[in-house]
Amino acid sequence: MENKRAELHLHTKLSDDISVISVKEIFEKAENLGIEAVAFTNLSNVQDFYEIARYAKKSNVKAIYGAELFYKNENGICGQKLTLLAKNQVGIKELYKVISSIENDGICDLIDLSVLKRNRKNLLVGSCGYDGELFYEIATGGNIKKIEKIAALYDYFEIFPARNELEKEINKKIFDLGTELGVPVVAVNNAHYLLPEDYICRDIVRASYGFDPQRENHLYLRSTCQMLDEFDYLGKNDAQDAVINAPRLISDLICPASPLKEGFYMVAFPNAYGQIKNLAFNRAYEIYGNPLPEAVQMRINDELALIDKNDFASFYLIAHKLVKYVTDRERYVGVRGATGSSFVTFLLGISNVNPLPPHYYCPECHYFEASDSAQDGFDLSKKECPRCKAVLKTDGHNIPYETFMGFDGSRMPDFDINISSDMKLSVIEYMQELFDKSKIAMAGTVCTLVEYIAQKMLDKYEIEQGASFTTTQRDRIISLLEGVKKNDGVHPGGIMIIPKKMDFEDFTPLKKNWAPIDATHLDFHNLYDTILKTDILCPGFVDFLELLQKTTGVKIAETDVNDPKIFEYFKTTDTKAIPEFDTNFMRDLLIKTKPETFSDLVKLIGLAHGTNVWCSNGENLIKKGIPLSKLPTTRDDIVNDLISIGVDRQKAFEMGEIVRKGIIAKNKISQEIITHFKEISKPLGEWYFEFCSKVRYMFPKAHAVSYATVAIYCAWYKKYYLDDFYKADSLIE
Repeated sequence: MENKRAELHLHTKLSDDISVISVKEIFEKAENLGIEAVAFTNLSNVQDFYEIARYAKKSNVKAIYGAELFYKNENGICGQKLTLLAKNQVGIKELYKVISSIENDGICDLIDLSVLKRNRKNLLVGSCGYDGELFYEIATGGNIKKIEKIAALYDYFEIFPARNELEKEINKKIFDLGTELGVPVVAVNNAHYLLPEDYICRDIVRASYGFDPQRENHLYLRSTCQMLDEFDYLGKNDAQDAVINAPRLISDLICPASPLKEGFYMVAFPNAYGQIKNLAFNRAYEIYGNPLPEAVQMRINDELALIDKNDFASFYLIAHKLVKYVTDRERYVGVRGATGSSFVTFLLGISNVNPLPPHYYCPECHYFEASDSAQDGFDLSKKECPRCKAVLKTDGHNIPYETFMGFDGSRMPDFDINISSDMKLSVIEYMQELFDKSKIAMAGTVCTLVEYIAQKMLDKYEIEQGASFTTTQRDRIISLLEGVKKNDGVHPGGIMIIPKKMDFEDFTPLKKNWAPIDATHLDFHNLYDTILKTDILCPGFVDFLELLQKTTGVKIAETDVNDPKIFEYFKTTDTKAIPEFDTNFMRDLLIKTKPETFSDLVKLIGLAHGTNVWCSNGENLIKKGIPLSKLPTTRDDIVNDLISIGVDRQKAFEMGEIVRKGIIAKNKISQEIITHFKEISKPLGEWYFEFCSKVRYMFPKAHAVSYATVAIYCAWYKKYYLDDFYKADSLIE
């Protein structure tokens, strides 16, 4: 085992300076090399902090959280760098605040030193080797007073492995300056790849961006012995000091810390539960009367109990307020995902999907009648109220609430709200009033290279550079390129909301100028189980429906979803411009399955959006005579089917989760559970388990119902306002 040391400067695959080392590789290599602490210092970002923290939990290597940043100094010289290391937990927040101040000057991302000076109490500032101002000033023959003034900014000086004799001389001068001023001088790798030959990966990425190859093969992760050899020109004792002693001294100044936040930080509204409870019951009384039918009362009670137990009430209230803001302006709102699985969301007006079992109800006298004569409430035949003779309304899509909240409220509700594109800015401005401007941000994303793109980059490089690699070399290069950062982005509608008494920098830095508001610097997936995210999306079908509503003068709510005439389009595959059904694939499905009902349309959407639900699976069963009505095409179908044959509700939900995640198909389950699933599903037919075992992903039924409802709305307008329909379609396109 070599002398233990600390490595205080290296880059991972998410660095803006093109590195091909994964976080996992760094921890593994550090342990093998006897490195006791590693400082992660990606250029211009800290986007791998959460991954680092997860590996640090199970590693003996100490993780130090830092960054390499461009800055603008008092003389206005840009493009030089410094290194920041967080000394403790507070230091991580201070580092986040500095990164939140980053602005782009058209060439590079810069921090302002005035922001650093306000937030450096718990940070250590390093000179960043030959990329820093100290190195530059010495290299250009600056006078000693100016050099000492620059040096005063740093808590430690960094020297990188020298690329030539001149750099060795400058490194010596920096070491001597540190000795004179009493500032630690640390020798660091500045590693961007593990092995010298891996430099080619950086050149391949550079070439894909139109830059010439640099063939820099010195940015690899060295062992302690290699580092001592690298800096032997300092002299044996000084090399020992720079490579081992000084880095360990800096490491010892740093306390263990982690960017990970435990628990969920909910935005709280006073008496949120009381508010949503009153709203839900008042709306239920309007529809179903008071007292409520037993089935309605039980469903509300069950859901409210879980909402209260898991402290979801504020989340529901937020979604209600956002939707109400839009509907009060007489604009259309739709939902996606599993949102419509909750009856409370329906009663709060968040969703137009009623998840109760199929039923009739009277809008006049509140007569209620459950019915199993159809799989979906929209397919129930028309009839009069036996009490008052009014025409009964029909509703209910038979969706279990567990899809949305988990069996015992174990799943964080995810509200996805669809609005028209011209309403988005207005909704965001309303959110700024509701929560305060500083408490909301767009959900940031980090895009990385995937295998296919890495292959294309390598192919292009071979052609343009006249290079040739063996299969083994190609495989290694592609594996190293996978996961390398490509660019930052923003989720199309995701908005993160933090509690009133917290700052975003308690969780993540922010990215500026991502209109209309700042975005999270960290990829939102890292924050998903920590802070609230709601999605305000603008799919084209909402604009389409609103335009149809405006041009025809007929409101969407006035269309008749039970009109049998509109099903002619789906029977004849005349589905041009009808959302979800205007593709050759869906027309082929219509021909092969011959849908007769709204329930059938829901199943078709499930088939289209699932993985291994239709191709090489459901299609074969349809050919064998299994009717579409029996085929489970959404995750909720599995749950309902198992409950219908007497399987315990919790067990049915667990089996539904196994199928919808593709756990059987991916062979990630025990034989015991497989055998059990086979046994309990036998009453549904021997084919049932075989079908489920091939599924790799299943769509939520509420989402399918929402899409099918939109298709029916559009088909109705097409049937009765054909010219307006196609005119609106041409305008939206």
